[in-house]
Amino acid sequence: MNTTSYFQAVTCNRCGGSGSYSWNAVHGSKCYGCGGCGYKYTKAGAAAQRYFAALLSKPAFLLKVGDRVRLDMGLSLVWATLVAIQKCPTTNTMTLTALTNQQESLRTQVMPDTLVRIEHTAAQKQTKAAQALEYQSALLAD
Repeated sequence: MNTTSYFQAVTCNRCGGSGSYSWNAVHGSKCYGCGGCGYKYTKAGAAAQRYFAALLSKPAFLLKVGDRVRLDMGLSLVWATLVAIQKCPTTNTMTLTALTNQQESLRTQVMPDTLVRIEHTAAQKQTKAAQALEYQSALLAD
């Protein structure tokens, strides 16, 4: 369970910060209030988190072959390297083909303006986190 956050958050009032609540066959004892992390973002913290996610992403139409991207494959998020990008003018979609580190081929279809998470170095991520924290501070100052 992740118990820390870059951004302003409060302890989940449903599970008391444990990340667990009542058990069910689908999700086990994961708390639905906080998603199992033990905290919930405040309004400013949630806005800063969304801003941070946007800073770490770019629209699909700007992607290039060779980019490392995080693809949503339904039940999991997978890091992979783009090996092909096909644009379909009739449906205005893009098909992204990528390879995982295990050389598994993945294919997903997105709209050109869909934000796709790009891999960053730790230093780049820290710089973007600092930008998002400044944004959060500005929101809290208002």
